[in-house]
Amino acid sequence: MSDKETLNDECVDCSEYTTNKDYIEALQTFYDERLRSQLKDKFKKCANCSENKQFIDKKGQLIFSCGSNSGACGKQMTITLPKYCYYPEMKEDATRILNNLIDLDQFKDLFTKKEINEQIEIKKDNTKLLKKCHKPFSEQNQIKARENLIKKTHRNRIQLKKDQNLLLTRIHNEDDIDKKQNLMKEYLQLNQRIKEEYEELMKSNKPLNQFLVVEEGSVTKGSKQEVEKPKKEDKKEDKKEGKI
Repeated sequence: MSDKETLNDECVDCSEYTTNKDYIEALQTFYDERLRSQLKDKFKKCANCSENKQFIDKKGQLIFSCGSNSGACGKQMTITLPKYCYYPEMKEDATRILNNLIDLDQFKDLFTKKEINEQIEIKKDNTKLLKKCHKPFSEQNQIKARENLIKKTHRNRIQLKKDQNLLLTRIHNEDDIDKKQNLMKEYLQLNQRIKEEYEELMKSNKPLNQFLVVEEGSVTKGSKQEVEKPKKEDKKEDKKEGKI
């Protein structure tokens, strides 16, 4: 990628993904129907269709058809899959472009007004891209909450260690056996708290989701042919055959 290039347009409109109920249901219907048609011959066709159902898996799309090219037995639905961009790669490319840019405005005698304006737009677009993608990436990975928990655990650890040091001094100076044992118990309790807070921190340290949704998935309904919903008996048979 040259300095005069911007990143792929697919990464320009990063937005937070919201679950679409129709899209999720359409995905489930597509895979359920495909599985049923593979398990039993009676599910290969819809009730009023002469052709076998078709399940087309192409780049970026899933198409469910009753077998015909048009009419009630044509396409039942077209599912457009979400588009993603890989945040670390996008960030690295945009940052590299910005770092390698030369201020052409200082060399007006060498570059045309058009070239200078193009570079200004490149800088503006990549700066905007970094800023726009940072927020959804931080939100979907709860970066702020992670940082706060790390700081809180660190502060608590320092305070608990101070308390332990004070207890050690008291333990060494205490002659009464019973009191000394009580102080030792307090020391061990603090040690347990340090351990538990550290375990909580490690538990919250889940892998980051590095992908941002650029374009949400959608579903377009086709013809009005009703897809026969599986009966309870059919579902039981499907499960039995799926285990074989």
